[in-house]
Amino acid sequence: HYFDTWWLKRLIDVLAVLQFNLIHFRLTDDQAFALQLESHPNLTWPARRDGKTNKVYSRRDIHYLIAYARDRNITIIPEINVPGHAGAWMGIPGLVVPCREHACYTGYALPLNISHPNIREILTDVIREVIDIFENPPYLHLGGDEMELAKRCFDE
Repeated sequence: HYFDTWWLKRLIDVLAVLQFNLIHFRLTDDQAFALQLESHPNLTWPARRDGKTNKVYSRRDIHYLIAYARDRNITIIPEINVPGHAGAWMGIPGLVVPCREHACYTGYALPLNISHPNIREILTDVIREVIDIFENPPYLHLGGDEMELAKRCFDE
């Protein structure tokens, strides 16, 4: 789910009062790629398809949230979900395994197509840009724990 930056700012304030020091910020899932990237702008296609709502975070939004959180001794750790729960990567043609029956049955757990000719380059671009946007975070969570959910897709 997308949360407006004003809502995230309020969350940061509450977490600071509770003396939390970390936010795990999941930016991608099957439903949306919520971070606008210069290297691959089409990744946000599902989140922006109606042309009216902008339910993605810009570089400027993230820098604002990082600074706001840092002032309250909170670190934001980004997560880019790969190779499972990757349905939102469909903005790049052929990057998601086309398993229609699985998608209709579950509605989630679509895996990246590891045979895509540019997958290494795309993942490198995305990871580098996320690290840059998040100002070299101490960690970058890449998911990786949902591949069993995609078994039905691979079987298909």
